[in-house]
Amino acid sequence: MFQNVPGRFTKKALCSKSEKGQASAASFLAKDLTSLMADSTAWNGDVTIFCHGEVFEVHKIILAARSRVFARMLDTDMKEAEMSFIRITDFNSKAMATFVRRVEFII
Repeated sequence: MFQNVPGRFTKKALCSKSEKGQASAASFLAKDLTSLMADSTAWNGDVTIFCHGEVFEVHKIILAARSRVFARMLDTDMKEAEMSFIRITDFNSKAMATFVRRVEFII
């Protein structure tokens, strides 16, 4: 789950308790984030992905944490970072919906 990526935390650095405790903490975090995003319109995304007529509101920090490609895209001088808008043409909207659900809801 965690990788040794420069500038990012490693599993060892993040977790000092038992494996069981780590899994439990991760599962609580996933549950809490899912609840927060599902129940509150106040927590709308800060990046918009447009894919074949569908619009997906996502959270920049979560998207960047879960995808190196999006992290690079949103952390450089690319137009996507400046506009907070990403147009995806490589995938159909069903595939993008699955991707967003997996990234955003940590499943």
